[in-house]
Amino acid sequence: MSNRQLTKDGRPIVAPTQAPDGWRTFLTGAADNPADLLSKNGSGAPIRVTLAGPGDDGIDIPLAAPVFLHNGSLQRSGLWAVDDSFSLSARIPATNFDPDGKKDVLFVPIGGGAGFWLPAEPGQGTHDFDQAKAIPVMASPSLPQAASWGVDEETSDVLPNFGVAGPVMLINFPVESFFARNIPLGADFYSDADQSEWISQKWVMRLQVHKVSAGSGTVAGMLFTYRRSTT
Repeated sequence: MSNRQLTKDGRPIVAPTQAPDGWRTFLTGAADNPADLLSKNGSGAPIRVTLAGPGDDGIDIPLAAPVFLHNGSLQRSGLWAVDDSFSLSARIPATNFDPDGKKDVLFVPIGGGAGFWLPAEPGQGTHDFDQAKAIPVMASPSLPQAASWGVDEETSDVLPNFGVAGPVMLINFPVESFFARNIPLGADFYSDADQSEWISQKWVMRLQVHKVSAGSGTVAGMLFTYRRSTT
């Protein structure tokens, strides 16, 4: 039996949402606490940055599980001006595997010590694939040959795509991906984005604040996310 809701004349009710099927809305003003055994989501440090005067400071926002980031806001207190700004990013660590082992992943150098990883049949690669060390990075048009992996959006586990382009790549150098960059803080901020961005719990979200104006000020953030579990 279908569980779709219908109008009185039998037409299906369709509600627009950016949430994947089975993911639920979760708003929070705090980071997750992955070490909390009972309730990890939104139970960490508040998303809050205070500056006593001109300078730069920020806060990491760890995640306990992957999320889809939909929207967010920043509220200000204290003294702020239009020359002040904030950025929100995801800092993505490098993927490095141990040499030899099963030799089921191949390192492909691109210069200067940098390179990417391709899946390989056991014995045909250069290194030992380890799921715990694999940090997915969204595929880049500038490196199309590296897009050789799929990803489980609920766990961040990567899956080999032999001979077929995948949505993510594995690279041996860190990158920083921005969702908001150099947004003026002359007023409170609220995002009204139409789409959602997948974020791995293997990344670290970062709120960075740049203050030029004199005087003390605090910004507090709120994230509108979709999560598979909201506990």
